[in-house]
Amino acid sequence: MQLSADPGCMIKCDGTALSDFELSSMTGLMVESRLDLPSAFAITLTDRYLSFIDKEKGLLREGVELEISLGYGQKFTRLITGEVSAVSAEMSPQGVSSHIAGFDKLHRLARGTSYRSFGDSADGAQPDSLIAKTLIKEAKLDPMVSETHKRNAPRTQDNRSNLDFLVMLAKLNGFYLYVDDNSVYFTGDPPDRGEIEFEWGKNLTSFYPRLSLDGLVKTLEARGRDASLDENYKETLNHSRDELLLLSSAGNEMLKCGSGGRSALDLHDALITGSGDAKAFLRRVMREKQAVIVADGSCAGDPKLLAGAALKITGAGRFNGKYFVTRAVHRFDDNGYITEFEARILP
Repeated sequence: MQLSADPGCMIKCDGTALSDFELSSMTGLMVESRLDLPSAFAITLTDRYLSFIDKEKGLLREGVELEISLGYGQKFTRLITGEVSAVSAEMSPQGVSSHIAGFDKLHRLARGTSYRSFGDSADGAQPDSLIAKTLIKEAKLDPMVSETHKRNAPRTQDNRSNLDFLVMLAKLNGFYLYVDDNSVYFTGDPPDRGEIEFEWGKNLTSFYPRLSLDGLVKTLEARGRDASLDENYKETLNHSRDELLLLSSAGNEMLKCGSGGRSALDLHDALITGSGDAKAFLRRVMREKQAVIVADGSCAGDPKLLAGAALKITGAGRFNGKYFVTRAVHRFDDNGYITEFEARILP
């Protein structure tokens, strides 16, 4: 992005923006953007009387909703809407500081555990999409859920938190899980966060791509028995041709060698109960655990660079291509604004 002004931030506490004077007390700000797990933030302020975290009147006391935006000049982009979950103080000869930390609202689903079975519905066992809606509504959030296939066997939440259970359901369906303000998305599509172009030597400060064959196989397999249908199932998924073209000819030959004379990984999970589960689970594993190239890097602060964004990398030789951001960390302090990211290549 073109930087034509100084970096700045805007923080709203329960809908009211902090004043410039209040923001001048801030010495550091971090926002971490993720998928499947709650995104997080941390703020440090000079606070001689600990007024920012006062139990009754503190603007940044626990439980307060924060909206954090970063940008340049007076143009800001929202990075996170979350809730303060922890406050602490640091008192030393150098002064007194308040530390504030919190998460986006997905963290509400992480509190406590439950044991229950999501049994029969009118058409059979509850589909995972209906279970997801129940879990999300219990956190007083709005479910944005894609429909999943019908099930024959009920799911059991075996002393898990709602978040752990929902993450598990997302993995079994090959879904993405993320939150935007009060809405929780449980869907097969990643968030639409646009594409950002980077060129090494111009607007990319650092870039560390890695191609590794360690742990990679040509084929993923899942097999088992669907007790409800009294039949066996077997599903397979291969690396795409475009992914294999990223490898040298010698690398492709190496990938063909494996245990038992074949390059395959047989995956087992007690929660895979049928063919539909197996297909979705293999897609998720291939996407997240079998990426041919992964990378991390940094750039001048860009508030549009969030988990789920697409990157178009040029100037990096054989590592040119489109990448999917899996994690982004924004840091803003007296030294300026930088963004660090982790990504995997898109086939």
